[in-house]
Amino acid sequence: MGSPVLKSEKIRALLARNINAMLETLQWSENELARRSNVSQKQVNNICAARTGCGIDARDAIATAMAVQPWQLIVTGLHLHTEVPTRMSRLLSLCTTASREDATKIETLLKDHARK
Repeated sequence: MGSPVLKSEKIRALLARNINAMLETLQWSENELARRSNVSQKQVNNICAARTGCGIDARDAIATAMAVQPWQLIVTGLHLHTEVPTRMSRLLSLCTTASREDATKIETLLKDHARK
């Protein structure tokens, strides 16, 4: 059985608006989001255009790829593109999509930097 689907037209429009704002901030294409989230390009396109409902699993994968919490993608009035500076947003995105080995290296670098 698949995950529940966000069927409400208002929620789909809000999700699309917030994802599109984040894509602009991150300077990502829909294809890049699909690659990083492991959600099909067709589904990402449909979500960004608010054409179809979105499963919770897909929403969670997209949020993880974009380094935000899933709930942030469906909150009215939340200005995702101004919440986190672009450089920090890119860094967070890289960290959340890094391999386990790279994530360990990043964590070590951050700990070393914090000691200085």
